[in-house]
Formats: sequence, C-alpha cells, structure tokens
Amino acid sequence: MNDNLQIPDTVIAKWQDILDLIARLLKVPAALIMRLDPPDIEVLVASRSEGNPFKAGDRSRLETGLYCETVMRTNHKLLVANALKDPLWERNPDIAHGMISYLGFPLHWPGGKIFGTICVLDRKENPYTDDYVALLEQFQKVVDGDLAFHVILTEQLLEKEQALATMAKAQAEQESLFAESERSRIALLNILEDEHITQQRLRCLLEERETLLREVHHRVKNNLQIIISLLNLQARTLNNPEAQEALQTSQHRIRAIAAVHEKLYQSENIRRVDFGAYVSGLTRQLSAAYALPGTSIAIHTQLDSFLQPVDVALPLGLLVNELVTNALKHAFTGRKQGSITIILQHNAQQIRLTVHDDGAGIPEAIDEQNGGGLGMTLVRTLTRQINGTLRIERIGGTAVSVTFPSPTEATNAQA
Repeated sequence: MNDNLQIPDTVIAKWQDILDLIARLLKVPAALIMRLDPPDIEVLVASRSEGNPFKAGDRSRLETGLYCETVMRTNHKLLVANALKDPLWERNPDIAHGMISYLGFPLHWPGGKIFGTICVLDRKENPYTDDYVALLEQFQKVVDGDLAFHVILTEQLLEKEQALATMAKAQAEQESLFAESERSRIALLNILEDEHITQQRLRCLLEERETLLREVHHRVKNNLQIIISLLNLQARTLNNPEAQEALQTSQHRIRAIAAVHEKLYQSENIRRVDFGAYVSGLTRQLSAAYALPGTSIAIHTQLDSFLQPVDVALPLGLLVNELVTNALKHAFTGRKQGSITIILQHNAQQIRLTVHDDGAGIPEAIDEQNGGGLGMTLVRTLTRQINGTLRIERIGGTAVSVTFPSPTEATNAQA
C-alpha cells in the first residue's frame, strides 16, 4: 500500500461535511481527521466549528505525547474525559491549546495498516456518552470504507493503464509484421528478373501476407480476450455493484472490438467486415448479458449486408454496443417486456445506423451535444471519429441515429 496515495478532493469534501456534523452534534470545538506521515502526524481535515484551533495542513512531531499517538500505537479507541486529572497526559501538546478531553478512533488502509485517526477534542471535561462514542465509531467506519474504495479504484485504473499498454504492444507487433512483409516484397522485386519466376514469387508473397494479416488479427483478438478475462476475474473480487457494472461495461466494449478482429481472420476478405452479420452476433451477446429473469426484451434487426473497412467497422461496432447497452440497461426499468430495433441502411453516398426502443424515453437533459454518462460521451466521440451526424428523437420511446458518409472503399457484399 502506498502511504503517499493522494486522497481526491471529492472525498476530502465529504469528510469535511462529516466533521462539521460531528462537531455540531457533540457540541465540541474541534473534530479532526489526522493522517500519519512519519516522522509527523498531519491534520488532513478539520471541522469549521467556532473555536477550533487546528486547521488542515497543521503538523506535529510524533513521540511528543499526543492523544492520537496512543490511538495509533494501540490500534484502539481512546477516551480521555479530563487530561488535567491524569499525569499520563502532562506532556500532551494539545493541552497547550486548552484541549483537555479527547475521543478518537484509528483509521485504516485496506489490509489494516494505520492511516491515522478520527477524533474530537473539547476545552472542558467531557466523559462522552455511549451514544457519542457509537456515533463517532460509525463515522470511523464510513471513512475506512472511503479509503478502501479509493484504493480499489486506483488499482483498477492502474490495471486499465496496463491493459492499454498491452494493446499498444500488440499494435506495434502488427506494424512490425506489416513492415517485414513489405520489405520482403520489395527485396523480391529487386532480385528477380525473370517475369515468370517473379510472378510466382509474388503470388507466394501475397499468400504469406494474407497469412500474416490473419495471424495479426488472431493475436489481437486473443490479447483482447485475455484483457476481458482479467476484467472478469477482477469483477469477481469486488463487492461494489457500481465497480462491477463498470468492469462489465468495459468487457462488452472490448468484446465488440475483439469481434471485429475475429470476423477478419475468419473471413475470406481479411480487410473488410460483413457488418450485417457482425451486428447480429453482437446483439445476441448483449441480449444474453443483460437478460433479467422474468423479462423479455426483443431485439429486431433490419440490416443491409455490406462490407466495411476495419477503420470504420471498429467505431461503428462500438456505437452499436453503446446504444444497445444503454437501451437494455435504462429504457425498460420496471417493465417485463419491450423491444429494440436496429436499422442499418446503406447507399453509395451515406450509411445510417438507427437504434430505436419503445421504453421510457431518454431524459430531456440529454441531447446531441450534452448530458448523459460515459456511454453517451463515447457515442458523441465515435460519431465525430467517422465524420457522422448524431440525432436523438423521442417518439414512442427513444431513437438514436448516426448518419455518416459511405467510405470510398466500402463494397456491397452482394456485388
């Protein structure tokens, strides 16, 4: 555990409100959250109560007789009703501030290592009733829980960064394979003079290139599957539903990318994806992943069959994933039945993707430019990536359409 881990401002603000509330309820001048930072102990958060002599950022040396030192050393609560009546506290620097009574509990990092203390101090003798002790103990548990969640979230972000690094490495391997293939082709053309031999060698080289491309797509798909498995293992260790849902959503996004590479290495044409078949498979996966007992959400498709280059298929596949996922998760809350229709239309000038549901309707606060969570942010970003136009309609539920120019390389599958 990194003892120097930065606590987010949002968590500090929450703890500030807790301390202000404690100070009011217990009618004391000071409520503090202290953080151990050897050889010092620091005031991390201080209540904004009248008469509080402490402020955030104040530091005191350890081994000077502070109340909090005893709490951290014994890893147990400490209640001092009147320090002036106990010679044990005659060296306590807090008495110089007039703080003669104290109640404190230890705070912990995940795993039990001491983080610091949560405590209250008073200028008058204060025995602190059992109710006050129980109240402060509950707030101790809240802060311990915040620390655990923050550490888990930080570890997950680190794992995501490592996953991105793995994907970057896979991309570098792909580029290296392409470069090696190109060097082989050029060297072959420079060496061979006989036209017949040159043509034969070129055919062999092209077959090798196809094989290499298939291997690249296969490796990328396998690497993405490893990342999905790692996220799945991580989700099983979490007790926080929101964190589990975030990991599950990330798995579906990566799975949508992996499906494109799977289609490529399985296809006769390894440069383009049959997008109609791809969307059909993707929606079956999403429907199974978000199916709830006792509910029936039908997914209908009206898909033109045509081939898309991979640089269009990837963002378009992620758009389908986000729009269908949002509908399955949010459109039918409290309902047992519903339907989602996916329409994919293509002509020589443009392609239009429409996802329509007959659910409760998207909130008015969400439009083409603003609002919504990470899913809608991704939808807007992906739409810009393919030079598309996003439109949201609220007729009989919600219809989200993305229209973008047909790539010059797009080929009709029936041609």
